[in-house]
Amino acid sequence: MRLHYTPFLLLLLLSIGCNLADRFSGGQKNVPAMNSPSNTSANSTKPSANVNKDVLSAFENLKTQTYVTAKVDNEGPDTKYDELIEAAGIAKVRRTFVYVPGFQKTPSDSSEEIQIGIDVFVKQASGDWVKAGYKTNDSTVFNNMIPLNLPEIDFVPAGDENIDGKPVSVYNMGFSSPEAAKGMTGKVWLRKDKQVPLKLRFDRPNGTSTTYSYDLDTPIKPIEAPKGVK
Repeated sequence: MRLHYTPFLLLLLLSIGCNLADRFSGGQKNVPAMNSPSNTSANSTKPSANVNKDVLSAFENLKTQTYVTAKVDNEGPDTKYDELIEAAGIAKVRRTFVYVPGFQKTPSDSSEEIQIGIDVFVKQASGDWVKAGYKTNDSTVFNNMIPLNLPEIDFVPAGDENIDGKPVSVYNMGFSSPEAAKGMTGKVWLRKDKQVPLKLRFDRPNGTSTTYSYDLDTPIKPIEAPKGVK
């Protein structure tokens, strides 16, 4: 028996065939893929310029605080000293060296530095205070609170934590400099309430480490120029 197709029926069959061809050949290219992986989750494991900028800005925010204390703890067999740095802005800063027990200081090993404005004073191993032979118009002593190589580091978001009741954002460090080949790793914790660092830690493959701990909640003793300066 021969089938006779009307023009309407032919048009309907052609339409169905085109729709099926589109479905199996990817013709739905303008329809979003609802089950495709999220770009947000992929980007959260990669460094970004905006993330780096936010982390560096958090460290710069330390300079605007009424007072801040930074403890710099060094761990390892060759450790000579730790540091305690207290600041009331960048114009009044006190840096104290805490030498490990048994370390024999030489005359060049100072025990304390104080910056008042553009003047820097150094307490020698003998206990005498001397005024540095230079003046500075920047935060020379204060900058010891902030690792110098931060601009060379990529920061990758690593979730949130709560430290001593303070919500923090955590970032892993990626080293694009030769430090990366040496196996150095690091992490930084930023306080969410004040957008400043709470802690930073470097770990080296030789077993040594350096940890910066920041305190903005404990008032510091007044910082003034020392008396009896030579």
